[in-house]
Formats: sequence, structure tokens, C-alpha cells
Amino acid sequence: MLLQVWKRGFVLVVFLVALPWVIWSQGPPISGDKPIMLGAKRKVVKTLSEIRVMEDDDVFARLPLMFHYLPTSDMLTAIHLPLLVNEAGMSLGDLDLMYKYQYFRKDGKAKTFRMVAKAVQTFPTGKDVDNPDIGIKAFQTYIGTVAGYETIKYGISGELGFKLVFDEEHSHVFRQKLGFGLPLLKPAYPVNQLNLYFEYQSDYFTENRGYRLLYAQGIQYAKGQWTYEVSAQFPLVQNVPDGALFKYAFLLGTRYVF
Repeated sequence: MLLQVWKRGFVLVVFLVALPWVIWSQGPPISGDKPIMLGAKRKVVKTLSEIRVMEDDDVFARLPLMFHYLPTSDMLTAIHLPLLVNEAGMSLGDLDLMYKYQYFRKDGKAKTFRMVAKAVQTFPTGKDVDNPDIGIKAFQTYIGTVAGYETIKYGISGELGFKLVFDEEHSHVFRQKLGFGLPLLKPAYPVNQLNLYFEYQSDYFTENRGYRLLYAQGIQYAKGQWTYEVSAQFPLVQNVPDGALFKYAFLLGTRYVF
């Protein structure tokens, strides 16, 4: 049964997102990603804070500051530096360095399909809180691809990747994401758009054969150079180690493009 669910999820996310934000007015997914390239020399400052309530009622808050820079129109580099807050207090979280390269693009009339390669290197600068998503004091390397199809009426995004965890106590992760974006307002320039997002994330843990399926419901408002978003995430299936079990999470984000 579990294997069948995993296979179906694999098929669903082979196709994935993108479209220039300044043209279609639809912002990026909230809990996912998309191969959006804003143009050479553009910069983005953003945050996507997460408040996660675990199965044992422990609460973690991850508050990242993210800076993205596009040296060319098909390349993106980024640094993510989070703060971690729990009952033990506030501390530095794990540092992420990200790189994306757009290797495929096909545009049509009021539609586009694009794909990017993505790599994220995580450095264990934070505490070990025995939670694979928050901090385990281990180096982690993620390699994946993000792609998708978007029109002025809707967007379909997804991601397929593998995370190597350099720690004998924790499992590598095969990750899949699938998201649907629905703009509620007509395209406009300057941007003035309200979007609904329906997003899924599937994690298969290779060492212990654990599986997790998450669903996130979000809403996003983009106005000019600013974007504001909020999302609630819930586990639909959880067959994972105790340290990774959680009840729900809230995501709160802001983005500024210049």
C-alpha cells in the first residue's frame, strides 16, 4: 500500500512550474519552488518563517533571512540564514547555500514551461534538536529539479530531488513536491494579484523506509515589488521516526524584489 502511494506520487511530480512574475503576476509557491527567473542582476530579500507543533507538543519556530541574486537571466544563487526558537531559547539555525540553473524553456501564447536544476548545501551551524527538518548537526546536500507549466489562469509546479544526510543516525530522503496555483485577480502591471495555493510534499526515507505526505493550503498577495503570504501545513500520512512526527505548521512570508 505504501509503495503504491509512493509510486503514484512519483508519476505526479515528473512535470512541474514557471512564468515571469512581472508578466503573469503570479508569485512563487509558498512551501514549494519554481523555476522563475526575474532577469539578470535582480535581487530578492525574503523570509518564510515556520512555526511547527510536534506530536509531543514541542514547538519550534524557524525564522530565516534569505537573500537571492541572479547573476544572469538563467542562474540564481542564494543564502538562507535562519534563527531557531524553541523552549531552550533562541539560537542560530543551519545555514543553506542554494544554486539554480534554468536549462529548459519553452514559451507559448500566454503560457510557458520551464525547468531548472537545483542544489542546496546545508551547513550544521545550528543546534542538534533531533529533528531532521529543523536541525541534526549534520551536513546535508540536496540535488533536484524543479519544473512547471503556467498560464495566466493557473500554474502547476513540482519538484523531484534527493537529500543526502551525512549522519549515520538519520536517513537520506527522496523528496517530491506538487503544487497548484490559482490567481484570483486579472493580470495587471504593476503587479496586483491574489493567489491561492494547494501544495503537497512527499518524503520517502531510504534507510528506515519511512514515508510522509504533507498538504499545505496557502494564500498570497503580491503588490508591486512586495509579496505577502501565509500557509497552514498538515500531515496526511506519517510513518516516520518519532523525532519527525508533527501535528501542524504555519508558514508566514514576505518578499521584496529589486
